[in-house]
Amino acid sequence: MQNRNEQLGREIVETCLCTRLRQAARAITQLYDERLSECGVRAAQLGVLAALAESPGVSHSQLAERLTTERSTLSRNLELLVRDGLVRADETDDKRRSALTLTPRGRKRLERALPEWRKLQASLTRAISADEAKRLSHALGLVIAASQEGC
Repeated sequence: MQNRNEQLGREIVETCLCTRLRQAARAITQLYDERLSECGVRAAQLGVLAALAESPGVSHSQLAERLTTERSTLSRNLELLVRDGLVRADETDDKRRSALTLTPRGRKRLERALPEWRKLQASLTRAISADEAKRLSHALGLVIAASQEGC
């Protein structure tokens, strides 16, 4: 019985896409957080700042959808970014919705993090090869799309 349980456990731990993606996400997030810490930003915050630079004035819901994140998780990150003066939440005609914008301070923080982010991206690309990095990015896009469609 123990051997069958070990096989079952190994099958899930080694092949489950969800488990492997979560492991990879935790490992890569730790690496990015460590490298970006001197720039005053964490990996999740960098994604928010970049998305707001790309699409200023988006709503909380639009940003959560763009980043494929839970609204509550995004709210926690936004609270810190607004508190630190990196993001501004402006009222709109619809009182239930605010327009999120990167502040000049937020843009500077993003620009400060960009060289370190680029170095880390280049290092990871070298570690797995440029072709594998492209394939991985493409495959992850497919996984995101398939999961959003419910497979």
